[in-house]
Amino acid sequence: MKSKSGFTIVELLIVIVVIAVLASITVVAYNGIQARAKDSRRDAAVNVYKKALEMYKADNGQYPFACSNNPNLDCAAIDLAPYLAPTYVQTLPNIENNPSYGLWGMYYAQADHYTIVIPYNSKTPCKTGVNPRADYKAEYPLCS
Repeated sequence: MKSKSGFTIVELLIVIVVIAVLASITVVAYNGIQARAKDSRRDAAVNVYKKALEMYKADNGQYPFACSNNPNLDCAAIDLAPYLAPTYVQTLPNIENNPSYGLWGMYYAQADHYTIVIPYNSKTPCKTGVNPRADYKAEYPLCS
């Protein structure tokens, strides 16, 4: 009697299932890494804004009102470009939006304080700044 060598259909299906499980784990891990990388870029961008805002205040005695000189309005953080670039920073980085929250990096200022909302991907969006107002974008906590 001649013996047949090869794999059975069950063995092949098990191998395919194992490969599919490993591929799905890799995709999930990769997406998490991408979100954390975007958040790191946001943190770096916010640090550039903070340093430039402090230099602006040192020269002008107050933080800029980026929204039509009206301290009661907020606007996208990139609207600070005419006030900060190129005097205090070569170019302002864009704080990427977060489509999950429909949120851009937002800026609000009074003469002695400002608040920046950071639209994180891998963690809850939060706000930071110098004496950030609790009632501005109250749905977002202060960054820790």
